[in-house]
Amino acid sequence: MVLAAGRGTRMRSSRPKPIHLICGRPMSMYVLDSLAELAVDRTVVVVGHGAEQVSKTLNELAPSELRVDFVEQTVQRGTGDAVSVGLTAFEGTEIDDEDTDLVVLPGDTPLLRAETLAELHRVHIETGAGATLLTARMEDPTNYGRVIRGDDGNDLPNVCYLPTYTAVAWYHDRLPARPDDLAPFEPTSEFALAPGASEA
Repeated sequence: MVLAAGRGTRMRSSRPKPIHLICGRPMSMYVLDSLAELAVDRTVVVVGHGAEQVSKTLNELAPSELRVDFVEQTVQRGTGDAVSVGLTAFEGTEIDDEDTDLVVLPGDTPLLRAETLAELHRVHIETGAGATLLTARMEDPTNYGRVIRGDDGNDLPNVCYLPTYTAVAWYHDRLPARPDDLAPFEPTSEFALAPGASEA
């Protein structure tokens, strides 16, 4: 699932963010190219702002070996809602199959390589995890969400949500059967902030 519904307000452009050009190609095409290298069974792209333009552009340029379906998030309510909308494109039997894995990718990660995704999936399968999250350590994480790790580097006791939080995740057979079964995200005081972060 590729999340490509964002407006890209900070880009100050009339062009929808997912098809903003990077080296002459729409940004989300780099993500679709990486998926094509993984030989996934199906790709669902969640579109929103400029849905028709984004769908048309990505459909025309998508690698021919990639089966791409589009679903529209009519009101942009964030990442969790976009995933919920994306899940409606799947039959219950597709999601319930214990051999099915679902990767959720932000459409604005043109530097994410197929090799990285393949390694993430390998670790996900080998560990038998219900969900696997790919994170990065940034020299200056000012404009990103933060995952606060435990002392052993593996625990994820807290997630600090900031407006531009981006994550890549593999899920395996523990997704709810229907999007209606997803509980809405409710921020609580248990979500600690990293030093220097604000709650604004």
